[in-house]
Amino acid sequence: MTATPAPRIYIDHLDGIRCLAVTLVVLFHAKQSLLPGGFIGVDVFFVLSGYLMTRILCGKTLDLDGLKAFFASRGRRILPAYLATLAVCAVVSALLMLPVHVKGIAASLAAAPLFLSNFVFWKTTDYFSQDLAYNPLLHTWSLAVEWQFYMLYPLLFLVLRKHRRLIPWAIVLCGLLSYAVAHVFVARSHTIFSFYLLPTRMWEFIAGGLLVFAPALPANRWVGRVLGWSGGLLVLGSAVFYSSKTPFPGAAALLPCLGAALLIHAGGAPGMLNRLLTWRPIDRIGKYSYSIYLWHWPLIVFSGYAFAPGHFDDQLWYVPAIAGVSVLLGYLSWKYIEAPFRRPPGEARPAPRWPRPAVAGLTSFCIAMGAWMFASEGLPFRFSPEVAALSNAYKDAGEFRDCLSRSPPNGGGTGNLCRLGAPAAPVTFLMLGDSHGAALADGVSHLATTEGLAGVLSVSDACAPLLDFPGNYLPSRARCEKAQRAIPHLVDSLRPTRVVLHAAWGGYHRRDPARFERVLAQTLDAFAARGVQVVIVGDTPGARDNVPINLAKAAAFGTRIDLAWPAHEVRLREDATERLLREQAARRSFTYVDIDDRLCEGGECRLVAAGLPLYWDQSHLTGRGSRWVAALVGPELLGRGAAPPATGLGLAAAVRAD
Repeated sequence: MTATPAPRIYIDHLDGIRCLAVTLVVLFHAKQSLLPGGFIGVDVFFVLSGYLMTRILCGKTLDLDGLKAFFASRGRRILPAYLATLAVCAVVSALLMLPVHVKGIAASLAAAPLFLSNFVFWKTTDYFSQDLAYNPLLHTWSLAVEWQFYMLYPLLFLVLRKHRRLIPWAIVLCGLLSYAVAHVFVARSHTIFSFYLLPTRMWEFIAGGLLVFAPALPANRWVGRVLGWSGGLLVLGSAVFYSSKTPFPGAAALLPCLGAALLIHAGGAPGMLNRLLTWRPIDRIGKYSYSIYLWHWPLIVFSGYAFAPGHFDDQLWYVPAIAGVSVLLGYLSWKYIEAPFRRPPGEARPAPRWPRPAVAGLTSFCIAMGAWMFASEGLPFRFSPEVAALSNAYKDAGEFRDCLSRSPPNGGGTGNLCRLGAPAAPVTFLMLGDSHGAALADGVSHLATTEGLAGVLSVSDACAPLLDFPGNYLPSRARCEKAQRAIPHLVDSLRPTRVVLHAAWGGYHRRDPARFERVLAQTLDAFAARGVQVVIVGDTPGARDNVPINLAKAAAFGTRIDLAWPAHEVRLREDATERLLREQAARRSFTYVDIDDRLCEGGECRLVAAGLPLYWDQSHLTGRGSRWVAALVGPELLGRGAAPPATGLGLAAAVRAD
């Protein structure tokens, strides 16, 4: 391999690949079930960008002036449409969105003009990050990664400008290191870091960049056609068969990236594939693809904001409408914002002067808006106190949510685990669970305090409180294994008289019924052998979607949002799990506490008590709701009397958000 300058020609079929990539992303975002792996369109863009940037850099004078010209051209290409999108999103968000969501996008709005939003999403995304679907700037993470690549990659060429033959080998080394980092981080469940940051994505750009040094295709056209169609099938197959559960971007990203590389390398071979990729409608969409990508996600977020998520899923017109309007917005953005600041291929005339004051002004505007949104708690003055009170219920996640980040020590003892109940009382019970257990812990702790009891809480995200059952999500599995291994040591060191178990049982049971039943029996037998009384608390019924947010939207916009589960649907969904838990508890003379029966009396499951939501999201109890629910089952939880709460209905009649 040698680093020879690439010829400065426009490659027509690349716009067809851009069209494919943006189509996958738009369809995925418009209706995820339609194309569950469509997110790999971003990876296709990364491979394509790596190829083009390597061609450009190989054709430039590798000195400071050459790099300055490179950065200026990237700025003209990226910034005008990007900053315009950010400014529009800032204004529309400030006019339309609830305070919780306005505050939620503040950090990403301030970071996006500096191409740092991927760091914001890395630091703020976790198991509970349901509000990402309401962030119109979520897609800017990929542009931040791409810009960071533009900033760092040319330095390699500058450092090796006197040793150009080493450039390909240095690129290979960087790619291998990046892939190794991605593979290790994904294997160790650090999927959020791997997804959002450049070190684990660099190899995808390099996969495209290496094509610049690859030998030309043989004269045999048949070879080029086979390679090209193979690449297309790899990309489309990944889009169809991958899903949000696919560990990414580790080894799974190899297939779409290889497919994109084959399309780039062989898509120009004469034949049907080349005619398809260069067909004028596809070529046009490819030319508008950057602007389409910029505008499609804000369009999806804003157009459905007043309704419940999934409101348009059953409407056949929705996906074509989103696709059509995205293309229209992309065309207008390309024609009036992008194109005026780009030098058309083959033309000698200079590009228009880059409007630096406008860029500085829009950047300052976005940062200032982000700061205002954050400092004002989401501009709450725009809505009534009723709407604010409903939406603010999301803040009441309870006192014990941070306990999810605490792991029990391996060799016994409680370490820094959270304590429940009376501060001075001796520990007599142990509570184990997942995030639902952490939510109910407020109520359990309140009951224990009133009874003069104390306990210890050990909870872990998406992790069943059983001896050996894998976590629901890849990022949770390492912590889950540690928490489960520590259960026997906790019991042996604490010697509690009672263990309280509470989790989202149905999800674990439905994922692997046979293993769940086997491990549940083993866990309960282990407790019985130690002479511990066990209380299994059934799961809360939850709602169709986020309770405080949708109740607030219904109150703010006058829309009807059906949130409450009908009681018969909950019983049908959870009957098998509850029957198993009840039978296994009775077999050992343990206690099973059914929460569904309390919250689903009558036709629908209750979502509101005394005027405020019981849940801070779709299924996790608020601190206040936790105390309300725990009081309902107090005698069974801790074995002592506890008065049920007052049944003030408040907005109970509005659980449908009429």
